Amino acid sequence: MAAENQHEIVIEEQEAEQLCKYLINKPSSPEIKAAYRQAVVKQGVYFNPEELALWRKMMTSGFMLRIIDSGLALIKPTSILRKRIFIMLCILETDKHYTKYFLPVKRSIFYLIPLGVRVLRGCFSAIFGIIALKIMKTE
Repeated sequence: MAAENQHEIVIEEQEAEQLCKYLINKPSSPEIKAAYRQAVVKQGVYFNPEELALWRKMMTSGFMLRIIDSGLALIKPTSILRKRIFIMLCILETDKHYTKYFLPVKRSIFYLIPLGVRVLRGCFSAIFGIIALKIMKTE
């Protein structure tokens, strides 16, 4: 039993690292990893076997995480998988070392160009995500 719990902790630490990179493109601290694990346990955000299989696919790369999250945002926005992402988002936003990534910053008008590219990337990610979810039959 202890070995199983230890394995789950390792998976959650990897999740925390991957989610932090996905959300702010920075590595997470040990405090963030611990807060993430505690929040997941406290909120009881556990997977059924189908969700766990999809979550593991999402955790394989930032690309898979982005497209599946984007697809779920349109198909099933209240899924457990997205709840875990939002748990990490909340933790990062309230941590004094990461808050700066969520505050507004004065930018030039030319920032609209990379912003437009990100919007297009988001649209394509959502389309690919919906297709991937249909192929995996996890609507």
